[in-house]
Amino acid sequence: MNILHHAVLVKSVNITSVAKLLLDNLLRHVREHVASIGSLSTMTVATLLDPRFKTLGFLSRNKVQEAVRRLKSECTALIASSEASLPHPSDAGESTNNSSELWCLLDETVDQKRQSFNATADAILEVEQYLVEVNLRRHQDPLEYWHKQKHVYPYLYHMSQRFLCSPASSVPCKSVFSKAGRSSANEETAYNHKQ
Repeated sequence: MNILHHAVLVKSVNITSVAKLLLDNLLRHVREHVASIGSLSTMTVATLLDPRFKTLGFLSRNKVQEAVRRLKSECTALIASSEASLPHPSDAGESTNNSSELWCLLDETVDQKRQSFNATADAILEVEQYLVEVNLRRHQDPLEYWHKQKHVYPYLYHMSQRFLCSPASSVPCKSVFSKAGRSSANEETAYNHKQ
C-alpha cells in the first residue's frame, strides 16, 4: 500500500483540479479499505514474510509494530509447540514417595517456565535477525529465498510455507480496485440512463 500511495503521489504532479479531486477521493477510499485489510493477521504476516517487502509494505509505523508483534507471537507459538513435542529427560533414580512428587511438580513448573521463556526469546531473535537483513530485489523469488534460508530461520521458513500462499502485494490492491471498478461501472450505468 505504501508503494502504491507513493506512486500515485509522484504521478499527480501536473494534473487538473478535477483530476486532483478524483485522486484525493480515490486515495481516501483506498486508505479506508486498506486500513481494514492491514489489520488482518494473515495478510500482515504474509507481507512481513515476503523478503521483498518486509516492513516496507505498511503505511504507518504503528501497523509495522503491530505486525511484527503478531509475527513474533506466531513464531513463539510454533517454537513452543515444536518443543512441547520433544521428550523431556526425567531425573533417574528418584523414589516415588510424597517428597519426590513435590520435587517433580517443582521441576515441571520450572521446565514449563524455562520452555516458555526460551520460545519467546528464540522467536524474538529469529524475527529481528530476519528483519534487519536487506530486502530482496523486486524480481527475486521469495520462495527461493526461503528455501536457501531454511536452516538459518527454521521457524520462519515453516511459517513462510503457510503464509506466503496469499500474495502480500496484490490481494489488497486487487480487492480495492475491483470495488472501485464496480463503483465506477454503476455510476456510468446511472449516467447513461439519465441521458
